Amino acid sequence: MLLSPKRTCSDSLLLLVNPNSVEQNPEEGDYGVAIRQTERWRKQSKKQKIEGEMEFNPDLGDRLEVDTRLRYHLASKLGCMAGELSFPKDFEEIAEGSKPKGYIGFIEADGNRFGEILKQLKEVVARKSAKDQIAAYENFSKMLKETTKEAVIEATVSVLEKALRDSNAKLIPMRILFLGGDDVMLAIQAEYALEFADEFCRRFQEIAERKKVEALKDIQLPTFTMSAGVVIAHHNVPFLSLHRMSSELLKNAKKRSWKSWEQKKAGAVDFQIITGSNTEDLKTVREELYTTREGEEEILLTGRPYLVSPNGDELSELLIAVENLRSAGIPRSQLNQLSRIMRLGEERGRLAFHRWFLRIGGEGENELKDAIRSALKTKDKIPDLWKKDQRAGGSGRLYCPLMDVVELLNLFAS
Repeated sequence: MLLSPKRTCSDSLLLLVNPNSVEQNPEEGDYGVAIRQTERWRKQSKKQKIEGEMEFNPDLGDRLEVDTRLRYHLASKLGCMAGELSFPKDFEEIAEGSKPKGYIGFIEADGNRFGEILKQLKEVVARKSAKDQIAAYENFSKMLKETTKEAVIEATVSVLEKALRDSNAKLIPMRILFLGGDDVMLAIQAEYALEFADEFCRRFQEIAERKKVEALKDIQLPTFTMSAGVVIAHHNVPFLSLHRMSSELLKNAKKRSWKSWEQKKAGAVDFQIITGSNTEDLKTVREELYTTREGEEEILLTGRPYLVSPNGDELSELLIAVENLRSAGIPRSQLNQLSRIMRLGEERGRLAFHRWFLRIGGEGENELKDAIRSALKTKDKIPDLWKKDQRAGGSGRLYCPLMDVVELLNLFAS
């Protein structure tokens, strides 16, 4: 059954867990589908403390323990009472005031290579006593869960604090749908989706490196990284379509992370913008809209997926390039010309791009030309449209990241 946009985010949880583990109990509170574990937490925790200082009351409608922690952290930053802040009840409410109007970002994230990491943990503790082995697994599990929660909270505060402060809004424009171990699923207002995904994956890696030392002590394990798939679409796109596309994007991102491992320990983020009701499978979309050919050679019109790491962040660089061109005031008409130029193929596209570049912003050097050079990561006076994808875990084919810049500029300018 597909979810309608009117159904609540907590209804979405019904699709993600065993039906035997959920129950509806409207007499105990107006918050939709209740998860037994969450219900036990709410009943047993009339008053607790977050990190030993902030008291919280779980009777304010939060569905997950991380909701309460997040609300209190945001309230502390904003200088207001935690009870003044609330979460949206459905996707439509998340999309209120979004840019573009009515759009949300649907994010699915998962840790990289954790099957391999657990295998190494098993080998390391194999010679320890049964008690020490159990303690090691418990510490690992607790550390991983807390790392994920802290990364979600830190990323949310980083991305949304200024927006909430500037607008004086009390509705937090995001909703965590699922969080367990290293798995996360959430919805957020569209314009914050990629920034959140970048912050979350990067902070997960930073926090994990710190917590590993505290929790595992003498046990050495590989770097923990996180990848994500992000769908930006209208809130009335059926939930299962969003979930299917985000899962495909996540697999694509994890594949890039895996391929890059020997050169760079990093997660990755892949994203797709859906502006209509058609949600083809990702492979079809990428082949039809993001590739062109020059003879037998296939040329990629996208740089996705982008690596995300505290030590060199490709997605952050993309978002900076978008902001630079926005600030420079690039006309929409010239953006649309650039989209057509990239589809001309290698040689015709290269010549057309050179002519386009020389005319943009008028004769001589200007802010627009500098922003284009920055997006292409070159200082050449007349940059080449194409480059060989020699990034860590890259495809090795010719590609151009400008289509990604164009899409994001067009989307958020509407």
